[in-house]
Amino acid sequence: MQKRTRWFVVATLTTLVVGAWPAGAAPEATYAIRLSRPQKVGDRFAVAVKGRQHKKERVTMASRVVTDTDTTIDVDVEALAEVLAVDAKAQGTRMAYTIERCQKTANAQTTELLARGRVVVVEHREGKARYTVDGERPPKDLEDALGIVISAHEPNSATDDEIFGTKERKRVGDEWAINAEAAARDFTSRGVKIEPSSITGATKLVAAKRHEGQKVLELSGKIRIGNLALPLPAGAVVDKSYVEALFWGLFPEDPKSTRRVAESMLLKTGFAVRMQKPDTGEEVLVEALIEQGHQAKFAPVRQ
Repeated sequence: MQKRTRWFVVATLTTLVVGAWPAGAAPEATYAIRLSRPQKVGDRFAVAVKGRQHKKERVTMASRVVTDTDTTIDVDVEALAEVLAVDAKAQGTRMAYTIERCQKTANAQTTELLARGRVVVVEHREGKARYTVDGERPPKDLEDALGIVISAHEPNSATDDEIFGTKERKRVGDEWAINAEAAARDFTSRGVKIEPSSITGATKLVAAKRHEGQKVLELSGKIRIGNLALPLPAGAVVDKSYVEALFWGLFPEDPKSTRRVAESMLLKTGFAVRMQKPDTGEEVLVEALIEQGHQAKFAPVRQ
């Protein structure tokens, strides 16, 4: 799972079609849990991602609705990914995606975002994901669409293992609490003040099975963060603020394997803020709900 993914539809966790429990597997078997897989410069893999972003925004002034928007964007991309840089934790921090197919659907209309052969490079700079297409900064609407499906790990930020993993071997059906301290440090480092007590969540080993010829572990997890300290103007009052996320993934049973198999993520961010209009003193209520999710499949390519 890439970093992006953590901010992002707690409606339903997408379930991908996977194989069955292998014959003769012992229910009491224990497994090493490894979510983040090491990468190195030059690694290449095929990726297919379907993503969706749903935004609802409403501004009410003196009980009168001023703006009320509701938009949904679907993005579908297939690409050949290459690792261009890694951090000290062996996570890809600069990634190149050579497009095979890239489409966007909005308002019941599907359009081609990028033609086959275009190259998207993404990396984090100044705390934000930055994109180039064939070496040039893309228009904002294209950058926003790419952000739904293409990402890179933020340098030296927490890995999924540090937040959702465990050093203990686990049996199928076992569930363990996430590391709230690590999650709080990670989010606070990017400017959003969060106390560990505001974070709850757990990870579960759902199954051990075969998928496309290899032994994999199926993991699912959830996290909720409440009482976000949002950067707001003086006098603003937060009625509610939260982030909820669900994830699902297939990971090689072999903890030394570097392969990525499949993942699904659903993120939901909501807030409601009250403030006064400076010139008239009228109360303004700003409400927003952002739901973003993706499901991805990965396949090795000949190096």
